[in-house]
Amino acid sequence: MIKLIYFIFFLITTSNAFAEKTYVIGVQNFSEYYPYSEYKNDYYSGFNRELLDFFATSQGIKFEYRPLPIKRLYSEFLIGSFDFKYPGNASWAPKLKKDEKIYYSHAVVEYRDGLIVKKENKGKPLSQLKSISIIKGFTPLQIYSIKQQQGKLKFVYTTDYQRLLELVQEERVDGAYFNIAIGEHRIAHLDQKNSSLVFDETQPYVMGGRSLSSMKHPQLIVLFNQFLIDYKVQIDALKITHQVTITNNIIQLHSHTH
Repeated sequence: MIKLIYFIFFLITTSNAFAEKTYVIGVQNFSEYYPYSEYKNDYYSGFNRELLDFFATSQGIKFEYRPLPIKRLYSEFLIGSFDFKYPGNASWAPKLKKDEKIYYSHAVVEYRDGLIVKKENKGKPLSQLKSISIIKGFTPLQIYSIKQQQGKLKFVYTTDYQRLLELVQEERVDGAYFNIAIGEHRIAHLDQKNSSLVFDETQPYVMGGRSLSSMKHPQLIVLFNQFLIDYKVQIDALKITHQVTITNNIIQLHSHTH
């Protein structure tokens, strides 16, 4: 009981301490990163922003968003240019982060990263794959990096998600290393010509969580974790609105038509 009282007191006092302040969040500057976010005309929007703005309102604070390319996002975050980074994950970009002390929230949503291939190539042995496309700055599953270092797999980098899939469709690469929720959303709703592309779950893939991260404000990370619990019903509704849901620990997409 005493511990509970102390915890409640901690939440109240830290909330008051942060009131009315503005914090800067570094975010990804992808123009079409559905179902998570969109950055167009110098404006960041989508599920990520609505969730974070919801948290800010609940705490009486404000967030300013700073969209950046992946590599610069990491470098600016690590030198302290902004207060938070979203999304974050302890396993991403380990060489860049080295021994830095970074605080991570509980997962907001879970993700799968794996290979999207042409339907006729689904199930091929990994040893037969010679090249894959990947977004510049992304950290692929270690087995793919090892094969690249051994000269058995070529990485073709791009900064454009459309091009990532086009390279597979044009058979210039054997697969696209993708966030599967984003890939399936794009295939289903944006790029009808890519309807012959599918997620190949027989190839190695990784699952993890997308979290809020900070080097400066561990107390706000604690408050964010509590926010995820206290407002779970509203957050789940927000996920449904943006076609981002979690079922059996796997991100799935509601089917709908445009």
